[in-house]
Amino acid sequence: MKKYILRSVLCLLLLGSCDSCLEKGGERLCLENESAQDISVLLGGIQTIVDTDTLLPDIDNLNLLHKIPKEKQRDMGGVGRMAGWDEMFAYLGIDTMRIFILATDTVDMYDWNIIQKNYNILQRYDVSIEDLRYLNGCLYYPPISTMRDIRMWPPYSK
Repeated sequence: MKKYILRSVLCLLLLGSCDSCLEKGGERLCLENESAQDISVLLGGIQTIVDTDTLLPDIDNLNLLHKIPKEKQRDMGGVGRMAGWDEMFAYLGIDTMRIFILATDTVDMYDWNIIQKNYNILQRYDVSIEDLRYLNGCLYYPPISTMRDIRMWPPYSK
């Protein structure tokens, strides 16, 4: 049940914009694509102390892939006033949210089962509340030096 609630909350995150969210006092999450290729972002992997699975989740109507064109930003803010990160993570019983970055060309070319089986991702971020605060709710692909201490795979390298 918590996974469905998380998916619903994350879906709501994706529907809003940072600007409207900030005007209403909510938290924000955005991803800046500083690469030369279009990327697709999948939110929704959760990790608790007992759930260390880092596999790509299935895609369904609550767990969607969101495309970000090259050199663009996608604001993934809240709809209305969203609870703070502390409240959201506590309610869901999670300590880490996983964010998967994939090449949009790969997503368009291959069946999702093949992508899952081969783990065809460009990057995975395992972000905590502290990470989100440190980065002011904005992640980057490829990761920038400010993100070097964030848990990610493959690990940060210059």
